[in-house]
Amino acid sequence: MVEVGTHVITDALLTPYRIGERSRALKLLRSVSPGMLLMWDRGLHSFKMVETTQERGSQFLGRVPKNVKFEVVETLEDGSFLSWIAPDGTGEEKGSTTNTNSSD
Repeated sequence: MVEVGTHVITDALLTPYRIGERSRALKLLRSVSPGMLLMWDRGLHSFKMVETTQERGSQFLGRVPKNVKFEVVETLEDGSFLSWIAPDGTGEEKGSTTNTNSSD
């Protein structure tokens, strides 16, 4: 994990190759603290990343894969919208809410 402005390494993790990238990224969230803005690429998008980041008191900016389509719950003034992310990715049970920019 690297701080964007200064490029200071804030955390690192060495794991066996067989452990997936998403699992490793979740472990790095141990270093995220309230008030931080965490950015991740589309390969790391998951309910668990959103949930854990919010539990740590941080904000996030994450790209999502092209096949992920968010249901618009509420459109905001700036053109972004609020959506729900289901815990299993397909279930009807609602999980975390997220603000999504529609300019992509």
